[in-house]
Amino acid sequence: MPPHCDTMDGPVVKTSKIALETGNVNLILPWVPEKGEEEVQKRFRYATSLKKYEENDVNAAREYVRAMLGFMLYSHKLYMYMKSAGGHATEATGGHEH
Repeated sequence: MPPHCDTMDGPVVKTSKIALETGNVNLILPWVPEKGEEEVQKRFRYATSLKKYEENDVNAAREYVRAMLGFMLYSHKLYMYMKSAGGHATEATGGHEH
């Protein structure tokens, strides 16, 4: 079984969900490398701009889900990349280790 950080139930995905719920992108930034922050913020802004849609508008709901998952998965993939890049993940996450 992989460590919890390596799964979709790990802290990166959970934190990205909370970031979307609260509207606070800063919650996810400690988990991503500095070079990826701009793209994460861009994806976050796009997802939050689509969050409020007419409940019967299936296309709008699909677009939001696509943007929300894009933000969450991109954040997770950046973390996984950073983690595999020779152990530099602990520098960006303030020492988060397993």
